[in-house]
Amino acid sequence: MPYVPRPATTAHCAHCNASFEKRHASRKYCSNSCNVQASYARNGRPGDGRATRADLEQMLAEMKLLLQGRSTPTPPTPAAKAAAKARFAKLAQKAHDEEKITKATAPAPTAKAAATKPKKKITKATTPAPTAEAVAAKAAKKLTPAQLAKKKAEMKIRLQEANAALGKAEQARKMDAEWKDEKRRRSAKLQSTTK
Repeated sequence: MPYVPRPATTAHCAHCNASFEKRHASRKYCSNSCNVQASYARNGRPGDGRATRADLEQMLAEMKLLLQGRSTPTPPTPAAKAAAKARFAKLAQKAHDEEKITKATAPAPTAKAAATKPKKKITKATTPAPTAEAVAAKAAKKLTPAQLAKKKAEMKIRLQEANAALGKAEQARKMDAEWKDEKRRRSAKLQSTTK
């Protein structure tokens, strides 16, 4: 059977509204130029958001940091700032507790050491002498040897947990670096074989 072309029908271009003859039902534009111009009208011209040299340099710098296993510096979010404040407060409290423990376990000064210790100057604006209730409350706050031992054991466990977490993080970082090196080697090998 010989080829028989479809009959031409008259249609109007969807972009320039010019009339043209079409031989296929799905044809909407009179020419390829109108098709491209309509695409630009819908989606914008290519190059409108073209990257500048500064953008490219920043992207290259970020890629270098990523290849070295570091991430790009980003400004902290309010949630991150709040978390950092909470961690700082926790560390400050921990340091304060450790200081109390070291003071409680420190040996009492001898008479000779007390004699050589410089005395404080007494000024007119001195604090009043503590009341008996304040002295009793301060004595109650001191840790007993059993409480002190318990506190030291808790701190030792926390330190071991922190060291274990650091070890896991270091191991994960090493594995990530090895994976990246392997990926880089494979990429280089593939590029050398394709040349």
